[in-house]
Amino acid sequence: MKLKVTLADENGNALTISEADDLEDVLDPCNDGEQGFEYWIVVDKYGTQVILSFAHFSEKRVSVEAAAVSNIAVPGVGLGAVVAALAAVATVSGWARRRFPR
Repeated sequence: MKLKVTLADENGNALTISEADDLEDVLDPCNDGEQGFEYWIVVDKYGTQVILSFAHFSEKRVSVEAAAVSNIAVPGVGLGAVVAALAAVATVSGWARRRFPR
C-alpha cells in the first residue's frame, strides 16, 4: 500500500514533512532541528500505522491518503484452458447436431 502524508499549520499553510530514516529517527523529534516534522509507516499483522514526529507542540493538520491500486486480472493459462475446452465442446456439439439430427 502506498501512502501519502501531508502536513499543514493551523492556517492551512503546507509544511514540509519527510519520511524518517528509520523507527529510531522518528522517535527522536529533536534530532532534525526546530522544524523537523517526520513520519514513519509501520505495516504489520495489526494493520498500518503512521507514526508522526513533531519537534514542538502546536496545532497541525495531518492528512494520510492511500493511493488507489487497481487489481486488473490478467487471463492466465487456467482461463485459456477453460475457454479452449468450452470451444471444443461447442464444436463437437455443433458437429453432432448436424451429423445426427433429431
